[in-house]
Amino acid sequence: MAKASNYALAYLLTWTTYGTWLRGDRRGYVGKSLAGGGSVVPARNEFGTPYDADDGRTLQWDANSLKSEPVRLSAEQALCVAEALGEGAGRSGYEIVRASVMQDHVHVVVLAHPDGKNEVFRRLKGISAVRLTQRFGRPPAKAGCLSSGRGTENKGGRWWTQDGSKREKRGEAAVAAAVEYVAAQEHKLAEIVDDCVVRTG
Repeated sequence: MAKASNYALAYLLTWTTYGTWLRGDRRGYVGKSLAGGGSVVPARNEFGTPYDADDGRTLQWDANSLKSEPVRLSAEQALCVAEALGEGAGRSGYEIVRASVMQDHVHVVVLAHPDGKNEVFRRLKGISAVRLTQRFGRPPAKAGCLSSGRGTENKGGRWWTQDGSKREKRGEAAVAAAVEYVAAQEHKLAEIVDDCVVRTG
């Protein structure tokens, strides 16, 4: 494990690239679901709750709402994400224990911080999107779809899905298991290990 003295509580943060891991996916998801009759069921994202999975109605609903093509990170883009995570953590005083960046999703284990999991998530995910756009521009939007930003000009798509998973891991065993899970991810393109950014793809 990385150098730190308090592993009583950490956050396992996960987000996906736009359009590649939709709500309703058989692999599991954290997000709103579409129930019978068209009603929307709120996301289940609390400690100890199971993931939802394999919901065809919700999958089709989410696919129909896409406004840009699915995003899959290149090796250079993944490295940019890892570097941005390190930068964001350093600026905000967060300690990343382990992080892995794949073609279609990101996992980060970060020690608990007074900002709370939602703000830690927002800052790390946000700075990674900013750095990607500064270096590579915005992903292309679908023809005929407007940007998610204000105005009518098609300015491009988004790097990330709107939200993600923010799971609290309580106790050293749970934190260690989260770190092991992130470290064991297949097809990593970049990662953070002991505060060092490593290109693996």
